[in-house]
Amino acid sequence: MRSGVLNFGCEENWQDNITQMPSHLAAENGSLEMLKLLAEHGAILNKPDVRKGRTPLHYAAAGGYFDVAEYLLESGVDYNALDTYNMNPLDLASRYGYENIQSLLLKYDAKPVTVSADFQDIGSDDCRVIYTGHSGWVIETSEHILIFDYWKRTDPQEGATIKSGCLTREFLEGDKSVSFLVSHIHSDHYDPRIFEFADLPNVEYFFGFDPNRHEEITLLNAREPFLRDDLEIYPIYSNDTGVGILVEVDGLVIFHPGDHANRNRDLSGDYLPEIEYLKSLNKDIDLAFMPISGCNFRDHEAVRIGVYKTLDILQPKYFMPMHSGGNEARYSEFNLQLTQDGYNLDKFSAKDPGDRFIYSY
Repeated sequence: MRSGVLNFGCEENWQDNITQMPSHLAAENGSLEMLKLLAEHGAILNKPDVRKGRTPLHYAAAGGYFDVAEYLLESGVDYNALDTYNMNPLDLASRYGYENIQSLLLKYDAKPVTVSADFQDIGSDDCRVIYTGHSGWVIETSEHILIFDYWKRTDPQEGATIKSGCLTREFLEGDKSVSFLVSHIHSDHYDPRIFEFADLPNVEYFFGFDPNRHEEITLLNAREPFLRDDLEIYPIYSNDTGVGILVEVDGLVIFHPGDHANRNRDLSGDYLPEIEYLKSLNKDIDLAFMPISGCNFRDHEAVRIGVYKTLDILQPKYFMPMHSGGNEARYSEFNLQLTQDGYNLDKFSAKDPGDRFIYSY
């Protein structure tokens, strides 16, 4: 059927509205079968896309798709090509911890260009912020690990670790308290595989809905705070479903609204009252994660207006856009516009799951 589609005139080197060709998409999704089929019909395997300046090999290296990377290398692609961020495939495999692909590229005499941002120690007034994809984030402090809306479209690849935005037992085991926070039931925010860690004695779960599981779960209801000596959670109503979440832990304040987003350009409706409620808590917010796009949001300009208004009201120190559905280029575009519009707070634009930074507070 797929071969027939190409035979009946579909363009193997067609580019979509985010300027990727089918070969980029096949490599990004780890589809070796599709990539081979495209190549048989004349697809270009060595051209960079406009979205990130990446070739298919860049995407295979960043996603941990060993078989795809091996096929591309055997096909003679350029293994030292640089993307928009001055990174070659070896740099990406190193940054995201795929040692098997690193070894493969080194056999071809690939040379690194950038230094991998490895995990450095964090102090009592530091936290590590890790993007796990879409609306998923991990916040690691000296005492706690908070995991917001973790979700993976597919099973992690061989060699995947927290460096590639994937949770592992090795990362979660230890003395730190681990809290999974799930804002709502939508499948791009809730991955039942998080319960694979339920046997760890340091793990607990907080849900904005009832997942109908036998594991012990703390349900979060809008405007009913959960208060404990080491952890405070302030849920808000979400105008999508479930809750948004404000968390204070180890002196750090984090806002993750789930899918709570403004729907009306005049800011009428049920969005702002929850933001005003958070303002009334008198919390100095360090990190604010906010959705900027999504098919069910419809009017993205209304969403942008809501983000700007929220930044005006809450005045967070650091802002991270999220909810891209895999098109992380939207983050840098949004943050650039934010700067041009006079918002000079610190910002982070994730490019791939596993991107991370240290925030000192």
